[in-house]
Amino acid sequence: MNPNEPGSAAAGEDTSLDERPCLEMMLALQPFPCLIVHNGTARAVLANIEARRLMFDRLGASPLPEEGSWTAAADDGSPVELARVIPYLLGRSDPGDGVELSLPRAGERRSYRVAARPLPGRPGLDELSMVTFLDMTGQRRAEVALRDAVHARDELFSVATHELKDPLFSLQLSIQLLRHVAELDGAVPPHVTQHLEVGERQIGRLARLIDNMLDVARIVHGRIELEFEPLDLSELAQQVVTRFAEQAGSSGTILTAEPSRPVVGRFDRLKIEQVIANLLSNAIKYGDGKPIRVRVRGEADRAVVEVEDQGAGIAPEDRERIFDRFERASSGHRQASLGLGLYIVRSLVEAHGGAIEVRSEPGRGSTFIVTIPWDGTGSRSDPAEPRYPTAPPTGD
Repeated sequence: MNPNEPGSAAAGEDTSLDERPCLEMMLALQPFPCLIVHNGTARAVLANIEARRLMFDRLGASPLPEEGSWTAAADDGSPVELARVIPYLLGRSDPGDGVELSLPRAGERRSYRVAARPLPGRPGLDELSMVTFLDMTGQRRAEVALRDAVHARDELFSVATHELKDPLFSLQLSIQLLRHVAELDGAVPPHVTQHLEVGERQIGRLARLIDNMLDVARIVHGRIELEFEPLDLSELAQQVVTRFAEQAGSSGTILTAEPSRPVVGRFDRLKIEQVIANLLSNAIKYGDGKPIRVRVRGEADRAVVEVEDQGAGIAPEDRERIFDRFERASSGHRQASLGLGLYIVRSLVEAHGGAIEVRSEPGRGSTFIVTIPWDGTGSRSDPAEPRYPTAPPTGD
């Protein structure tokens, strides 16, 4: 037998001829390119027909190379000697995890994940490994297409929300003008007042939805800009609770901001206000009309804001999911929102260097806990230093 012939062993390398038929059969059953190589030299001993086709396309020649040193190209375009890849794979703690290479085949470059597995050996026999080539080209193309689709969706999302802002603002002004004109002409019929109020409420709802969508677009594109200023979170929380009192009252919910000493640090007022507002809106929506409490306190290196409701609660498996885009705390409110509020909350809190978590049990309500470093950068300071002064810091 010619040692250079495909499927044969090189001279001086006894691969145990009694095992060769079993190895050849094992390779023949594999639907993807497979090689049997010597661990010490990385020389190809056996190859199935798929491996021969792959290498023929690469080399433009019929026999397997005697040294088994086929050159591929890594993802960055650098040349890779397969003879070096195989020892590298065998030296890893998990050689089966493999590496990804790019090989030219049929006039195009295709991605393959190359992995090696040692074969069980017996004393006195050569140590061999099976090397497999899994074609990942289709998967990689699908990943690229998915990334492109997601990017196009986010771009459309951003453009559409900006375009909706202007006509909605004009509609809001028109409703206000109609109400003003009607009041100038005398008493407004109750049914007209009712329709105007419904229109204003719905426009307000659309405006909030568009604002949320704009926030998501900014978050996705990394355009969150923070303007830090001295801010008392306790006072801000009270203001937001007062603003939401009417909305909460319509569902019979009692909102309470527990008394607190000033909790002053450097934060972005509008962003933190939005965090508290979104948490309150969420609590009202899922709180089943039961009391909601807001608590603010200062700790050594951070401020803490808690919003507690007594609603249906959140299952353990959902506590992380609800902070993702387009996710909701309950399937019973699918028509109530797009599931953006908590995603925006987490993004704004993390932009401040903080974190948010939820503690909840089904049937026993939920408590959302926001922690934010005092200066919004996530840096820690001397715990002995008072962190909730009674007067705003100077900012120096």
